[in-house]
Amino acid sequence: MKLYGGEHEAKSVLGITSADWKMLGRLANEEPLLEGRHRGKKIEELRPATQEELAVARRIVCKMIQAFADKV
Repeated sequence: MKLYGGEHEAKSVLGITSADWKMLGRLANEEPLLEGRHRGKKIEELRPATQEELAVARRIVCKMIQAFADKV
């Protein structure tokens, strides 16, 4: 995000919708997922991400990586 000057600029350059950005942030930072970046905002046991959650995260991240690679 800092590479592009902030969230708005990063979403624009990488072609990511606000909904996708928010969803990826929720999965990575808020949900209590074993695969997440943080424990989540809930004080409970971590759980494995569902196949649907993993598919959504992969779709968004693949789009971001492809957009980044196309810019280099």
